[in-house]
Amino acid sequence: MFKTKEREMITLHIGRFRSQEKIWNCEDCRRIYGFEELRLLVPFGGNFGYDVFVYAGRALCVRHRRSQEIRDELAAQTVQISSIEVEDLGTRFLMYLAIAYRQAARHQARAIFERRIHSSSRCNLCWERTVAHERLRLHHRNRYE
Repeated sequence: MFKTKEREMITLHIGRFRSQEKIWNCEDCRRIYGFEELRLLVPFGGNFGYDVFVYAGRALCVRHRRSQEIRDELAAQTVQISSIEVEDLGTRFLMYLAIAYRQAARHQARAIFERRIHSSSRCNLCWERTVAHERLRLHHRNRYE
């Protein structure tokens, strides 16, 4: 065992809870392992769950609520949070949303590209060369943009 990390976390569906995470390291590859199910609830190093992120972000951006109103709504759901933390969660929500959109756009562009290349009538060897060439071209174009 590498170390034990104890911290307090808050989610909408669980509420406030204290976790005691045991962090392990592999002696062969030196990789560090933690409790993966905890990462599905709360981001690394964070105290608030993803559901609190989404609630605060949607309330700020979609419903146009003020941070004080959101703080009161969350307090009614047993989540004690300050107005500054609500604004911080809203900012992080927008950051996570931008990353998700960027990854989705790359995935969609790659799928369209591979569908276009695959639909052409070429032998397998020519098709593999074309795919490799197009991937290299896209890589260089994305790298210098």
